[in-house]
Amino acid sequence: MSLVFACGEHETELNRLGGPIPDFDAALPDGASDAAGDATSDADAGPAEFLPCDVAEVLKNKCQRCHLDPTENGAPFPLVSYSDTQADFFGSVVSDRIKNAVETDFMPATFIMLDPPVETLTADEKKVVLDWIAAGAQPVDTPCE
Repeated sequence: MSLVFACGEHETELNRLGGPIPDFDAALPDGASDAAGDATSDADAGPAEFLPCDVAEVLKNKCQRCHLDPTENGAPFPLVSYSDTQADFFGSVVSDRIKNAVETDFMPATFIMLDPPVETLTADEKKVVLDWIAAGAQPVDTPCE
C-alpha cells in the first residue's frame, strides 16, 4: 500500500513538522494486501460482469466518443465497462445519471462542436438504454463478440 502525503514541494515542510514520510507498506503483515487487492485470487473476484451487447453497442456508437477511459471532451466519467455504469458519481449511480441524461435529451451532447458532429440517439437506441436501466441495469456474464 502506498500513501502519498504531499508532493515534493511540501516534503520539506512535512519533514520539519514530523520527520520523514512514513513507509506504510512496512506496517502490513506478511501476505496482506492493500485496497487494490494485490493478494486476491481469481476465486475472490466473483463472476465476470459485462454490459448487455445491445447496450454496449449504443454506448460504443454514441457515448464512447467522449466517455472513454480516460475521458475526452469534458466527459465526467467513462462508460466503457459495466462497472463504469455502476460507479458512484457524487452520490448517484452512473446508470441513474445516464437515465436522466437520455430521458431529457441532454446526452449525447450535440451542443459540443465536434467534427463529425455528435449524433442524437435514435428512438430504438434510447429504448435499449432506458429499458436496461428500468430493468435494474443488470450485467451479463459473457462479453460481446
